[in-house]
Amino acid sequence: MNYQEASAWLDGLQVYGSKFGLERISYLCEKLGSPQKGIRAVHVAGTNGKGSVCAMISEILREARLKVGLYTSPHLIDFRERITVNGEQASEHEIAKYVEKIAPVAEEMGSHPTYFEVCTAMALKHFAVHSVDYAVVEVGMGGRLDATNVVEPKVCVITNIAREHTQVLGKTIAEIAGEKAGIIKDDVPVVTSAGGEALDVISKAAAEKSAEVIRVTEPYQWDLGMEGEPQRLNAAVAVEAVRQLNLEVPFGRTLIEPALRRVEMLGRMQKIGNLLLDCAHNPAGIKSLIGSLEDYPRENLILVFGCLGDKDHKSMLSALEGVADTIILTKPDNPRAVSPHDLHLEVPGSATTENVAEALKHAQDIATADDLILVTGSCYVVGEALRIIS
Repeated sequence: MNYQEASAWLDGLQVYGSKFGLERISYLCEKLGSPQKGIRAVHVAGTNGKGSVCAMISEILREARLKVGLYTSPHLIDFRERITVNGEQASEHEIAKYVEKIAPVAEEMGSHPTYFEVCTAMALKHFAVHSVDYAVVEVGMGGRLDATNVVEPKVCVITNIAREHTQVLGKTIAEIAGEKAGIIKDDVPVVTSAGGEALDVISKAAAEKSAEVIRVTEPYQWDLGMEGEPQRLNAAVAVEAVRQLNLEVPFGRTLIEPALRRVEMLGRMQKIGNLLLDCAHNPAGIKSLIGSLEDYPRENLILVFGCLGDKDHKSMLSALEGVADTIILTKPDNPRAVSPHDLHLEVPGSATTENVAEALKHAQDIATADDLILVTGSCYVVGEALRIIS
């Protein structure tokens, strides 16, 4: 099997949608030799910022001369972004080899594994093959029944809690926090920036597991590579998570600052020309994004927005309508995307386009040299935009 064939098989798994439960991932891992066993993991859940926190933790560990696996999702341009070791993506040959092993197993299972479950199994296998010192693993959705919850963490991280995926995780902050707190393990420290009711739920779950909770409230103060004020709290969370690993290296500014100055992520307050791309995809993320816009001077703000159907697009558009001078609605190439015409019902004065390429062209056609084009609402919209302009 070559990489193109492997990619086609993986893409075909999208028809199985999203399923919760650890039975399928456990079976896949068993058939792959239980690669999760013996991997020292840092397991990261939360509503917003978990991808950034994962990248920061990974870079600090690399600065400490450790071999670090990093598993994040979704990818923006290339599938292989999801699975890296010391910053190097899994090769096309490796991906094809893993799929060649997994595909026959998956096809024979009574309940077919999902795209995310297969990706998770491949990532864990890759980390085992490469004998990483640590694997930094980002939760896909929730935590308790997420496929990544087969890992054996040395520290658990819960960045923050806000309402998201309410059809699956629950309608209240307490219910959502309970799902995310499901990653907590016996005697494993928990680092979090959550507060209020969410912190109460996390603390109760941790107490039942005899796990210490370390709450982070003060933002990181030194130089940081990533833009946006929320990244400073994410950085502080990442630093505390690494501190809890008790590495056998001097742990201070000389280790931390160079690492965090290097961290850059696609689609996180990423400025390219007159485009600003950000993967904010829920009301809390949009609120943080809007709070950071003051750092980007412009004459007018032209918004390109699209999102998936399980997101609270009404709240997101309501917030963005207050700062955007022009709104262009679109949709990513994803079967779960909301129709631009449905989005238009929330902002009748907006323009609608059928795809991201058309939306970007329209935005560039009307933009002046002093205008800023903001692309947001979904990682899938941002990913398509990046592929178009690259």
